[in-house]
Amino acid sequence: MIYLASPAYGGLSIGTHASIRMMDTNRNYDVFEKNQDFSALCFNFNTMWCDMLNRRKEAEIDYWVMIHSDIEVIEVDWLEKLIGLLQYTCCDVLSVVSPIKDERGLTSTGIYDLEDGRVFKRLTMTELDKLPKTFNYLDVVETIKPNLVKGHRNCLVVNTGLMIVRVDDWCEKIYFRTKDWIVKDTNGKFRAEFKSEDWLFSLDAFLLNKQVVATRDIKLNHIGINKYPNYGIWGTLLEDNLS
Repeated sequence: MIYLASPAYGGLSIGTHASIRMMDTNRNYDVFEKNQDFSALCFNFNTMWCDMLNRRKEAEIDYWVMIHSDIEVIEVDWLEKLIGLLQYTCCDVLSVVSPIKDERGLTSTGIYDLEDGRVFKRLTMTELDKLPKTFNYLDVVETIKPNLVKGHRNCLVVNTGLMIVRVDDWCEKIYFRTKDWIVKDTNGKFRAEFKSEDWLFSLDAFLLNKQVVATRDIKLNHIGINKYPNYGIWGTLLEDNLS
């Protein structure tokens, strides 16, 4: 059984609705669909996560799949493909790469430094073209950041826009959360800092010794003012180094 969560605020986009309906045309899995409309992002996610946890043993739920209300998948067999990629890689969390909704070609898939407690590298659409379509942290290090210090504690952080999670007992130890705070810099200026729910979910999964993998093997558009695709080489930035 697959638990399909589609969180929204103000309803699903036409593209997301079409993506969910499209997966019904050819599937070999039972799917329980849950759409929920709350403005509080993590509360929305966590309410459906708890619902999945409460149902999972009786309903024999094997996978949690989440699709955001601004994601448009353009492959008919995307659900079958998502499950197949999870099984092939033997990972626990698999995310489909989604670009940020602007013209830079940045994505929210990156590398988190556990010692510094921050993401210091986000992948661009140009860099993604150099990687395997489905990749893990080591692939990024070997291809994009070969000069990283050996033994330094880093992990891959991914997006929750379209993701699948292998459901097991470990899922009771994790949830969606954000972190917000303010800092005062050396010039006496205050600025806001933020860690997103997708990066923290990736980090928490890593700390539970779970494997986190990203893929571009499923084509999608991130819907904003325009549609921003996760395929092809595009964007004004060739690389983005936050360090």
